[in-house]
Amino acid sequence: MRDIGKRLKRMVRQESDSRGRSSESISRRVLANVGHELKENPPAVLEKTRRKKGKAAAGRQRIAILLNKARRRGARIPRR
Repeated sequence: MRDIGKRLKRMVRQESDSRGRSSESISRRVLANVGHELKENPPAVLEKTRRKKGKAAAGRQRIAILLNKARRRGARIPRR
């Protein structure tokens, strides 16, 4: 689970916005905020997934939820 941050950092696109800030820094800030939010208040569906499918599947689902929320908030993360 520790390498999640490294993988997410590699996924962020590098561009700049109208104020000259790189979208990479904006996207990383959004990812950090969303990650903190999920850590503080995890969705109930993660617990159900962990019970039914296991810890690895719940981890993958957590990342999917995190990326989805970050994209909605404006992070520039390409879809794969």
